[in-house]
Order: sequence, then structure tokens, then C-alpha cells
Amino acid sequence: MQIFRAFRARHPICAATLGFIFGPDVVMAYLGCGWKATAYFAGGIVISIAQLWLFSVPSAAVFGYFLILAWRLIGLLHGYRAAKMMPADTVFPWYSRWYSLALIFLFAPFALAMLVRSFAFQPFTIPSSSMLPNLRSGDYMFAQKYAYGYSRYSLPGLDRSVVYLDMDRSEETSSCSGRQWTRRSIT
Repeated sequence: MQIFRAFRARHPICAATLGFIFGPDVVMAYLGCGWKATAYFAGGIVISIAQLWLFSVPSAAVFGYFLILAWRLIGLLHGYRAAKMMPADTVFPWYSRWYSLALIFLFAPFALAMLVRSFAFQPFTIPSSSMLPNLRSGDYMFAQKYAYGYSRYSLPGLDRSVVYLDMDRSEETSSCSGRQWTRRSIT
């Protein structure tokens, strides 16, 4: 029970632990510093993009890990320092409670990703080399769902890649096997 009281009182060691585990954006929201949390969140997005770029170059992949470690250490140090300087009678805003942090940093990004995948883009893996030379086996591609509209009469344009489901039609039932096919439209 003492550990819960320490987290509720925003003890500096607890803030430093959250900063190292979850990053500086979460610890600043936990301490009630909304603008700093927003700035750190934007910085985290830049760090993630830089990490993706570094992992594409095999010799520089280790720098991506050091970048993450440095970002977490910034969260640890800034969280400890901000919690230590905070007065004991501070009233914290709504977003600094644990359930609000879970909603903001876990459920909201998951819901946003599902909405983007459902209505804007969907990732696919090319299973065979039937679309050489443009698409090779094992390549990844994103299908634009909004480009074709959302009516049942929407058709792709000339020379576009089209992703569709394989419909296995038998005499008794018509069911979908779940396999996805990528073909080039020539109409």
C-alpha cells in the first residue's frame, strides 16, 4: 500500500521510474505539466521517425537503441527534477490520474490506428512474385482505401494495384477464405 501512496503523492523516485519506463511525455502528464507532455510527445514522434530511418541502415541500427535510451534517461531526469520541485499541496488536473493516462497514451492511439487502418490505409504483404518487376515477393505495400471512395460502385483507375479477398464459392455455401490477392487493374 505504501507504493500506491508514493505514486499518488507524486514522489520523485516514482516519477523517475515512470519517466524511464514510459518516457518523458507520460511522466510530464503524470505530474500535471500538459504543455511539456505535448512537447515531449511531439519529440517522441520525431525520435520514432529517426529510429525507423536508422534501422533501415544496418550499420547505424545500434544508434537507434542509444537514441531510445537517451530519450528514456531524459524522462527519468526531468521527471525526478520536476517532482522534487513540486509543492506538496499541488492540485493535479484530470489528465494526471492513472486512468486518464491509460486512456490518453494507450487507448486513444490504438483507436486512432484502427480508424486509419479501417478508412484510410491498410498494410499488405506481397506473397508471390506475380507482379514483377514492380512488386517482389515479401514486399510491403499500403492500399489507399479512400482513393476508391466508399460506395459499392467505386472502381480503381488504369494500371493500379488492387487488393481484394478471395471468395471461395462452393455449391452449398459462399464463404470467404480470408486470403487477400493483389492484382494490377488494366481497365
